[in-house]
Amino acid sequence: MSGTEVQLALRKWYGVLTSAPFVTIVAVVSLLGTFYLVPQGAGLPVMLRILAKQVATSALSSAVASLVILFGVRAMRDSRVPVVLRHCLSGLVASVPVFAVVLGIEAVSSEVLWQSGDLMAVALNVVLTVTGIALVIGVFVARRPVAVAVVETEAPQPGVTFLKRLPVDLGRALIRVSALDHYVEVQTSAGTTLLLMRFADALEELEGCPGHRIHRSHWVAAGAIRRLLRQERAMMVELEDGTRLPVSRSQQSEMRATGLPLERAE
Repeated sequence: MSGTEVQLALRKWYGVLTSAPFVTIVAVVSLLGTFYLVPQGAGLPVMLRILAKQVATSALSSAVASLVILFGVRAMRDSRVPVVLRHCLSGLVASVPVFAVVLGIEAVSSEVLWQSGDLMAVALNVVLTVTGIALVIGVFVARRPVAVAVVETEAPQPGVTFLKRLPVDLGRALIRVSALDHYVEVQTSAGTTLLLMRFADALEELEGCPGHRIHRSHWVAAGAIRRLLRQERAMMVELEDGTRLPVSRSQQSEMRATGLPLERAE
């Protein structure tokens, strides 16, 4: 993986960590673990100590697992390995650092060291849990339907050539295309990827697709724009996911003509 791909993967990982589903899952797992482990009749200090340990274990192990799985799947993206198997292998690898996290937190927070039998049980539980979750994610990704079917007709559909460049698991629902060094970064409703091509060539292949070139480095799909924002003399577009991108002065008239609401940026 190149340095640019690593940056893209880390950015996606940050998005996972700050997403509502991730925070919700960590919170629910921590509370359930606390209720299960709290001794009957325990006082508030004991409950809070167990809760803190559960939050730390759930958050750190989930963060480590998601990072390793994300990098593993991305590293095998161009291989012939099936999507489900990519996730399983990545989950299996991720179980090693996750076990280290669990072991480290237990060593710091507990006065009693685990016996060898306990270690084997915990290790097996971690491997089965992490790999199982990765398997479920892989099955979901593999079964996800493609957003737009490409139909060969006498008149090719706009953007077909460009869309064929995208990995199947990203679907075809474009959100934006941005210049990034020698690559273009493509975001769809299912994720992001990098294509080794010039931005000008990408724009040529996107000719006819419903969208706008808003800047020398950005093209956005028309359906992905939530609103236009004004900040002093500068204009920006805000996408449905909250991303804000600049609009060059030469493109501001075209964007006003779309009829999208123009609001003052906060």
